Amino acid sequence: MIISLQWFRITATITVLCLVPSVAWPAFYALGVIATFAYNKLLIYISQGSIKHLRDDLFTHMQDLPIRYFDTHSHGDIMSVYTNDIDTLRQVISQSIPQLLNSVVTIVNVFIYMIILNIPLTVITLIMVAITVFITGKFASFFQPLLPCTAGRSR
Repeated sequence: MIISLQWFRITATITVLCLVPSVAWPAFYALGVIATFAYNKLLIYISQGSIKHLRDDLFTHMQDLPIRYFDTHSHGDIMSVYTNDIDTLRQVISQSIPQLLNSVVTIVNVFIYMIILNIPLTVITLIMVAITVFITGKFASFFQPLLPCTAGRSR
């Protein structure tokens, strides 16, 4: 009876240990899906609200312009400038800023984990990154006059 009871406890423990990862993994995955959905909804809400506010401000500014401005500029040019500027700002607000924020958070997290895991290796990595940036800057300043698209420009 004692052997049977111990066998049952061992079997139950192994079963629980096997079930925990199989339940935790889908739970973490679902949590990630919910967090991504909430992030995207918040991003859409913020970007659309900002763009609406900018369009309202531009419309108000356009109404305050003198008539001679509209006489000296074609209607298509005015609308093209407003449309292109708003579209560029929309791209910055909805894509560039979140991507920059995501990249900064990723770099900070990686740096923290590197320090936690191995400080000497972190120092070596930072030194190598600094050397790479320095050498790349030197090569860029050396080869910049040779490139046809930047030959006329100076730094």
